[in-house]
Amino acid sequence: MISKEEAIRIAKEYINERKRSYLYVKEEKTYLETSEVLYGEKDLGEEHDMWIVSYEVESWDVPIPHFVHIKAETGEVYYTMTQHGYAEDWEEDEDGNLIDEEETE
Repeated sequence: MISKEEAIRIAKEYINERKRSYLYVKEEKTYLETSEVLYGEKDLGEEHDMWIVSYEVESWDVPIPHFVHIKAETGEVYYTMTQHGYAEDWEEDEDGNLIDEEETE
């Protein structure tokens, strides 16, 4: 099982690889829980120990929290939950490949 510090490092790398703008990762709000996989094809509906790493994005009045879900056993990122759904929905095509914003403009 990966440590809390390792989960935070993985989440930061994941956020940066996807070129997401964010204010900060809330390290004190990182926690381990057993939860159902709610998104994606891998392990959907199954329960796993997951690190939940919170980070906040800028908004016009208060920061908006987003939550990176990482499988504690392997360190694999499963998804990012936001108030509008899953960030991967607007970052990936139907095959799971990252969409390059520069190519779509």
